Amino acid sequence: MRIKDFSIKDTLTATDILDIIKLVGKNKDLIIVKNDGIRENDQYSVIIISSNNPEKSFRCDNDSLQEAMKNVLKEYVMNI
Repeated sequence: MRIKDFSIKDTLTATDILDIIKLVGKNKDLIIVKNDGIRENDQYSVIIISSNNPEKSFRCDNDSLQEAMKNVLKEYVMNI
């Protein structure tokens, strides 16, 4: 499956999320997935940093890891 295909899926599984992490890495880009349990809202952060332009990054904070991942992917696929 291509990375663009994941951005339009209704639901991401745990396997999908691991596949996305692998695909972003294959593109030589950096992906950070963080759970900040101290926060009451938006505990999950997903950040993708472009290797071609380190100043270009995509970030989403959300209560849902799946939603954060999908939102970041939508931005990311428009710029790769």
